[in-house]
Amino acid sequence: MKIIKKNQVEKVKNSHTCMVMEYPLRDTEINGAIAEILGRYPHEGWIMNMICKELVYVLSGKVDLAVLGKKVKLEEGDEAIIMPKEKFYWEGRCKLFIACTPAWCSSQYKEEV
Repeated sequence: MKIIKKNQVEKVKNSHTCMVMEYPLRDTEINGAIAEILGRYPHEGWIMNMICKELVYVLSGKVDLAVLGKKVKLEEGDEAIIMPKEKFYWEGRCKLFIACTPAWCSSQYKEEV
């Protein structure tokens, strides 16, 4: 079993519209994070995970998730799965729990403007 306490969380500011609290499990198969979105992320263009599948649960707020040109509205209690190589962006004000498998790492992450 692995446990990460609240005081072990690593805060990362991806942009002025996205703050992420990463839980450093040090596990290559799965990891999780809390993301706070305040506007559009990324500011322009798209983001994409080349390898990771993302399971996203909306903890609070409302957000539009645009995937491959299709936009859906999500709110508290909703869940979505973003598959590898799907281009996407977020727009809204929300707090998300995100689990990735395999574990998310920056080397497999791409941004396109």
